[in-house]
Amino acid sequence: MAMSLPEQVGKRELTQLRTWKATSPGMWAWLTQRLAALALVPLILLHITYPYKVLAQFLLVMAVVFHGMLGIRVLLIDLGVNVRSEKVILGIVSFIGLIVLFLAGQHLF
Repeated sequence: MAMSLPEQVGKRELTQLRTWKATSPGMWAWLTQRLAALALVPLILLHITYPYKVLAQFLLVMAVVFHGMLGIRVLLIDLGVNVRSEKVILGIVSFIGLIVLFLAGQHLF
């Protein structure tokens, strides 16, 4: 049976490549921030279990920086930064995050 127009709204064909290509950068940023938040839980437990393991510390710092930088992006958008420049904001936040990770990696290793 064919769906009417109201039933089709919000439906996405997840097996189609064009569905993933059409996803906005903001949605990818939102999704990866949520995944980083989920990754923080086992990484914190790993850090508590093995407090002097450098790899565990670096992974924890990496997840915290990633989650935090995307949080700053959300804060900027909430404060009124133009949403149309979202790719630029995402790029700047990513660059700052990479610099912080590089500095943290130098300190840990």
